[in-house]
Amino acid sequence: MVKIEWLTHPSLEDAVALGRQMHAESRFSALPFDGERLRTSLAGAIDDDRGVYFTVLARSSGGAVAGGLFGTVERPYFTSGVLAHDYAFYVKPDFRGSSAALKLLTAFRRWAQKRGASELHVYQTVAVERERFDRMMRRAGFEYAGGNYIYPLTG
Repeated sequence: MVKIEWLTHPSLEDAVALGRQMHAESRFSALPFDGERLRTSLAGAIDDDRGVYFTVLARSSGGAVAGGLFGTVERPYFTSGVLAHDYAFYVKPDFRGSSAALKLLTAFRRWAQKRGASELHVYQTVAVERERFDRMMRRAGFEYAGGNYIYPLTG
């Protein structure tokens, strides 16, 4: 059984370890991982009193971190409407196919709806199991709305 919990200062190291694993598996692994920067960003989101950051972990019944989702709600530059989007959404390989991903997405959707968001955007920028991710997102009711394109600026 997987449970969703809010990220707290005592669980920051679990989130940083999860971020390190996500980074290592992703297309971003060629860039240096900065755990302190991630820790500072997440701590700022925890401490922010505006209620615009969604920072949660998914844990197994045994206490192991299964995954996490870090997102926000905001008013984009072109509208006064509110949109929600993720900064990072990751489930560890051992928990893929479990309820972790859907529970994270459901919690994010409910949280965003309570904040007046009209859409929930989840991006696939890490290039981890793209086809499997696409199938899961479509089964979860998400619509495909475009792609991510990268142009390397350094060798």
